[in-house]
Amino acid sequence: MADNCDIPYRDYEEIRTEANKFLAKHHKSGEVPVPIEDIVEFNLKLNIIPIPGLRKLIETDGLTYGNKKAIAVDESVYDSRPTRYRFTLAHEVGHIIIHPQCFDADVTSIDKWKGYINGISDWQYGMMESQANCFAGLVLVPADKLKEKIPEAIKHVSKMMPYSKEYHDFMWDIIKSTVASSFDVSSLVIHIRMEKDNLYEAFNLENILDKKRK
Repeated sequence: MADNCDIPYRDYEEIRTEANKFLAKHHKSGEVPVPIEDIVEFNLKLNIIPIPGLRKLIETDGLTYGNKKAIAVDESVYDSRPTRYRFTLAHEVGHIIIHPQCFDADVTSIDKWKGYINGISDWQYGMMESQANCFAGLVLVPADKLKEKIPEAIKHVSKMMPYSKEYHDFMWDIIKSTVASSFDVSSLVIHIRMEKDNLYEAFNLENILDKKRK
């Protein structure tokens, strides 16, 4: 990025607002999993270009060219890691939405991108990446749908095994995995979304399952 790529601080709620605006415009049905690939290709009119060994070249799974006409994705992610692929697309869209000032139309190759990215400080680049990650999680896992899916997953797990403090973390792992499959994301994305929205406290597993037994 260039010197004029100034990344302002945005808190999680500001990014949530941007994600909600994006979904309201591009995914009115609200159904999950969010069809991020279709949105990128047909709504945003961006080409998706799989590139062999991209991660080795730039140490990340994807990039958006400066002319905002294409997203390059590591070919192995594109071919074999569907949840990572979806997150990468949403992450790159996050840059387009949140960081429009950081795109130079002349950056149309990987070499130019690598040179351009070196123009931003490490701390600003880190903040930029964090913001895009937050945007991706909020787009792929909308809050209202997440709150619907967690009780369903808890009910599913409660039929498999009784609650025990010894297996508390294991049960949450199963719940997050079950929820993740509904959104076509990784369990880690669900974990982060739950932490950010304080849903571990809202869905107190011990209390919920104790009530079910009574």
